[in-house]
Amino acid sequence: MTLTQQELVEAGWPDEPEVLGRILSEARELSEKGISDPKYMLKVLERRFPIPDSRLILRKKPLPFSEAIEATNPVDEKNLNAVRRFMKELMACPVVEAGAIMPDACPAGNAPANIPVGGAITARNAILPGGHGSDICCSMHATFFTGGGDCEAMLDQLVDSTRFGPGGRVGEDRVSHPVNEEPVWTNPFLSGLQDHARAHMADQGDGNHFAYLGRVAFDDEGLQRLEVAGYEDLVRSLREQECGNELRVLVTHHGSRGLGAHVFKRGMQAAIKETAKIAAGIPDAAAWLNVETKKGADYWEALQYVCRWTKANHERIHDRLLEKSGASAVSAFGN
Repeated sequence: MTLTQQELVEAGWPDEPEVLGRILSEARELSEKGISDPKYMLKVLERRFPIPDSRLILRKKPLPFSEAIEATNPVDEKNLNAVRRFMKELMACPVVEAGAIMPDACPAGNAPANIPVGGAITARNAILPGGHGSDICCSMHATFFTGGGDCEAMLDQLVDSTRFGPGGRVGEDRVSHPVNEEPVWTNPFLSGLQDHARAHMADQGDGNHFAYLGRVAFDDEGLQRLEVAGYEDLVRSLREQECGNELRVLVTHHGSRGLGAHVFKRGMQAAIKETAKIAAGIPDAAAWLNVETKKGADYWEALQYVCRWTKANHERIHDRLLEKSGASAVSAFGN
């Protein structure tokens, strides 16, 4: 029995003629000595010619990253140095290809390669759950409107339209939305989480999340900037209003609540497990899922749903305030 070069490559040896030639020569000698079982022969060959570890490892030198931040005092300098340390650890990850830190950058924890607040990366064919964190799609949404009652009355109506604090809505306090009934719940990263989606609709949670009610006025220069930024519909609506370019506005800030937290937890566990199969020495915070695998594709689809859900959550709160106050929306957008 004689092995082939292809069989040796499939077993893990590098496709290098000189290396394969020496191994095949040894295989022929083993065959002449009466070893005919292929599996046993491969084990003997591996002891004599160890298969090199082909798993991915951290880069010896991290890739450079951009900075849109500047330290102006000792406290800033300390913060920036910490941010740079975490970003350098992350930029050593073999699937990360580019990165930047924004003006609001600050450390988000102490774990190695933990992406800072204000950090941004690009990765090739990979999703790093640690890169988006547990508050998936943390975002803001603004609705510009006219009408409604006085400020005190509208603030009371806003309190009735949303919810703050840990936990979620229960019983008759729950708020319906079609996004909760989408047929997505067989996705392994979403399975069993439909009740979380229902409990947290029109719910903002705690932390730094907020609902802001105010007024905004636009001069001609401001309108031009909005137009250049792509908000043509808002500009058109403002110019059609007979309100002196002044509107009332509701801004909400929150993410995907309990739904997203559970999706992140599942994604993180899966990423750590999958990364361990193909890489060595990767910090948990930099673990990834390959989007070209079934597991990676499922996670991507789960993230797309969480994005839709979070947008719907913002919109439901805004719609409830407009309904309660009798105000009329002029334009709305979010990030």
